[in-house]
Amino acid sequence: DQLVDQRAADRVGERVRVLLEEVDADGTVVGRAEHQGPEVDGSCEVIGVAQPAIGLFVDGVVVESIGVDLVVEADS
Repeated sequence: DQLVDQRAADRVGERVRVLLEEVDADGTVVGRAEHQGPEVDGSCEVIGVAQPAIGLFVDGVVVESIGVDLVVEADS
């Protein structure tokens, strides 16, 4: 677990493309980056998406890691 968490932390500052897969009722936008496999790797919470929609690809920068999960700030 520590190794996987460290790999996620190493991605902070990296540019990624995220496929949006879920928009929660509270406005939380969740997806996965190109390097994340469905149901086996962590996910990405994407912040700053003006009009989130499931299936949309969003480019951004990893600004934080929370365990294996990433927080990505979408490009403006």
